[in-house]
Amino acid sequence: MNQPPNPYAPPTQQGWGPPQAYPHGAPYPQKPPSSGRAMTALLLAALSFVTCGPVMGIPAMILARREINAIERGEADPADLSNAKSAFWIALASTLLSTFVILGYGTYVFLTLSRAAGR
Repeated sequence: MNQPPNPYAPPTQQGWGPPQAYPHGAPYPQKPPSSGRAMTALLLAALSFVTCGPVMGIPAMILARREINAIERGEADPADLSNAKSAFWIALASTLLSTFVILGYGTYVFLTLSRAAGR
C-alpha cells in the first residue's frame, strides 16, 4: 500500500547550500548596493538654500546626476532614484535663485555707485 507523503514532515534535502539548477536557467538578480550618493546630494541641495547656493548646489547637481546615471545603468539601488532626482531639482532651483539674487544685488550696487559718482 502506498501512503501519501506527510504534509507536516520536514522537507528532505540531499545537502545544504544553494540549489544546483535555477528554475529558469539563470541566477536570481541581485539588488545593487546603496551608495549613499543620493542622500549626500540631497543634503548638499538642502544646505545650498542656507549657505551660498552655487557653492553647494553645483556639487549636489553633479553628484545627483551621477547617481541617476548609475541607477539607469543598473549599478546602484533603484530605491534611491527619487532622492537623486529631488536633489538635482532642489539644487538647480537653489543655484538659479542664488544666481539671480547675486546678479540683482550686483546690479543694484553698480547702479547706486554710478549715480553717486555722477553727482
